[in-house]
Amino acid sequence: MPVLLATLFVIGAGELWSTTSVPVTDDEGWFLCVVERCRLGERLYRDVFYGAGPLPVWVALAAVRSTRPQLLVLRVLSVGMFLTTLVAVAVGLDRVGASTLEILAAWSLMVGVSGPARGIDNLYGQAAIAAAGVGLAAAAAGAAPGAPGAAAVAGAAAAACTMSKHSIGGPVLVLTASATAVTSGAVGVAAYAAAFAAVAVLCLLPLHRDGVRWLWRRAVANKSTYLATGSVGPVAGLREALETAEGGARPVATGTFALLGVGCAAAPAALAWPSADSHAALLAAGAATVAAAAAFPRADLPHLRALAPLATCAVVAALTSVVHTPAASWLAGVLLVLGALAAGEAMAPRRRRSVTGPGFDFDVPHFRRLPVARAVPGGRRADGWSDAVEATGGVVFLLRPDAALWYLAADLRNPTPFDYPYASVFGPDGEDETIEGIRRGAIPWVCVGTPMIGRLAPVTLQRFVFAEMVPAFECPAGTVYRIPGH
Repeated sequence: MPVLLATLFVIGAGELWSTTSVPVTDDEGWFLCVVERCRLGERLYRDVFYGAGPLPVWVALAAVRSTRPQLLVLRVLSVGMFLTTLVAVAVGLDRVGASTLEILAAWSLMVGVSGPARGIDNLYGQAAIAAAGVGLAAAAAGAAPGAPGAAAVAGAAAAACTMSKHSIGGPVLVLTASATAVTSGAVGVAAYAAAFAAVAVLCLLPLHRDGVRWLWRRAVANKSTYLATGSVGPVAGLREALETAEGGARPVATGTFALLGVGCAAAPAALAWPSADSHAALLAAGAATVAAAAAFPRADLPHLRALAPLATCAVVAALTSVVHTPAASWLAGVLLVLGALAAGEAMAPRRRRSVTGPGFDFDVPHFRRLPVARAVPGGRRADGWSDAVEATGGVVFLLRPDAALWYLAADLRNPTPFDYPYASVFGPDGEDETIEGIRRGAIPWVCVGTPMIGRLAPVTLQRFVFAEMVPAFECPAGTVYRIPGH
């Protein structure tokens, strides 16, 4: 235990240090934009598009209200969620008989592949993974009949996971509820259900009267468009990762995809192994099932990095169930070395020094103390931008993938719910609704940077802007268009 605590402290300190050297990404800028709009009084889902569960938004909103709306605050939260995942995996593996060396091997792989400073995932994804780890660990604890503690933790974790990202929460709910029913009896099932209901109700209450309807529309019904435009299979995801990776990052990228494949293969093998420990095999199967389900429909490198803790748990739990000392110690040692090499590659100074460009700035509003490798303005008075803000009144719809960074950096107001203007976000009706808003004057200005191409491009909306709107003036963000006569 002292070794694990010391290692956890070192990992936490390293993650906090390294997170300040990673450039701001479009995804995390978008999430902060969602939180900031809610902080200023707009309603989640109805006024602000958001396609996952509300819990991470409420947590982030409480954090920025207590401190300030800075992305650094959200990164500290992400490190906390990652450490929670480490602890949950350690507890689960310990409950099924894993040794300290095996737990350390799991941690090294998780840090090397999935540390938040190496693959910034949206906060809702990290929250869902952390809650999934807690739920699986509680299920692995296997509360005895009449002892409902672990069952209640599993229920609360399943609800937190579902209220963070339902595509992960669904499998976690099925697995933990089934395990509770088998191991904990009627009392445990009641405790599970009560804890699940309590967390779910607390998450849904702030949505007001029409919030649940909009949650269903944004987070569930709209997914048909996401499936059609944003799906990426594992082969295409690996090919894309290898095309963009350089040097030592290529083996790490390949290993990330291999980790999920090995985890998904090892779990059923452990279940079928004649002499396997059943508890460890079931934990491996549960972690692999959740990881495989969560990899659909977008199995690209960022998503698989986020799922690496579950895949790692599956691999090590399967190892624990089948192989016994001293062979297990040798295999765990190999995993420990591989994880350490991956962590070293991820933390290499050359990755931090590669951040360059005209937008490199440590003092952009909302992004202070973080590098911004984008040419975003440093505020309303930035060169070439103040005239645009004055002309539009600061109310403009930005039709570019990094729109959220501009909204935050220049203190602009988006007259639409869509801060990430991809086809997958607009859903079946969003582009038509936006076009109607432009025609009636509710969206007076539209700024287009380089036209988007590919499956995620909002083709209908872009065609409308170019065909029926007229260019008004140029600004650093692109060309600003208006409807003739407005």
